[in-house]
Amino acid sequence: MREENRRAANNSRQRLLSSLALLPVDASQAPYLKDRLLEAEPAEVAVIRDALFPHKNQLFGDLWAVVESPEKGKESQRLRAAAALAKYDPQSENWPKAGVLVVRELVQHNPVHLLYWSEAFRPVRASLVVPLSDVYRDHRPEQTAERSLATYLLADYAADNPQALAELLMDADEKQFGVIFRVAARGSLASSQAGPLVATLLTDEIDKKPAADLPSSDDRREKLAKRQVNAAAALLLLGQPEKVWPLLKRAPPDDPRVRSYLIHRLGPLGADVGAILKRLDEEQDATIREALLLSLGGFSDEQLPGC
Repeated sequence: MREENRRAANNSRQRLLSSLALLPVDASQAPYLKDRLLEAEPAEVAVIRDALFPHKNQLFGDLWAVVESPEKGKESQRLRAAAALAKYDPQSENWPKAGVLVVRELVQHNPVHLLYWSEAFRPVRASLVVPLSDVYRDHRPEQTAERSLATYLLADYAADNPQALAELLMDADEKQFGVIFRVAARGSLASSQAGPLVATLLTDEIDKKPAADLPSSDDRREKLAKRQVNAAAALLLLGQPEKVWPLLKRAPPDDPRVRSYLIHRLGPLGADVGAILKRLDEEQDATIREALLLSLGGFSDEQLPGC
């Protein structure tokens, strides 16, 4: 084995495999494997990282240096070094800063390899949620691909965090809403605590009122209205519509934007059309009935029964 290792070309698969085989009895293979780790294909990173685990204490310094400041032209090494450190040193005080750098690289990466990276960074996912959320909320058109990757990573990493899920739901666009809601709904069914907490947070948002002296043109009114609409759609899907129907009542001089947005977004957000039709049969208030009827125009033929 040593002879085969010696004869193999430096970057060959034969050299990599023979070094991995020799490592348990030959610690001198560790520096070579560390270098291979930093250039490895995503599918190979976990294999090399795990093999080097017994030698992690010797690698901390070099790997953290790569995460913080990779050589020019070798920026791709940052993600590989960080993936190793996520297993070797998950409690490090460096992660809050490193998490921002990792996310910046991660959302630029080929989505084909997302599964490998998401698993690699699971031990430090708490340090990635905030920077991923910043990308998630960046709705510039040129950020569409990055925002999509951040959405799927957050659906995984925030799955056990009701507070984060509720916030993500309320700030979601139509595509993001479906991804995050599926996770929140699973939590509602699987946990006696997570589901009610998400619903409570959504209800609390609906109950908020902007300051009476806040100008109609203030962006804070717009943001609150959109969050309340998302909260309402989520509650409707969770089978808790009690807070939703009053939002459809026309009550001047109240700000009408929540009612208007809700009419137009229930369908695109995937709200339960059956619940809307049922309420239409029961509702006595003419302005709410009007809004319910108008909202049906936002549903596709596939969503409407009998179409």
